[in-house]
Amino acid sequence: AGHVAGKDPPHNVDATVLLERPKLRPHIDAMRTNIGAALSLERGRVSVKATTTETLGPVGQEEGVGAQAVCTIRPT
Repeated sequence: AGHVAGKDPPHNVDATVLLERPKLRPHIDAMRTNIGAALSLERGRVSVKATTTETLGPVGQEEGVGAQAVCTIRPT
């Protein structure tokens, strides 16, 4: 059985936000809780990290924010 779009539930989420400011550390727990609730996932299955680009590129010059996320699914 293959993946059925929109039918197989998420299993884990791993997200990274790239930005110089503001610092997200005080908000990471709430972000994990909210993402988990939106996807019907236990908070322990959601990872959210924040990092900088060490002043490189548009993100480092505070002209934008970047994000990367991976969501694994659990076939039904």
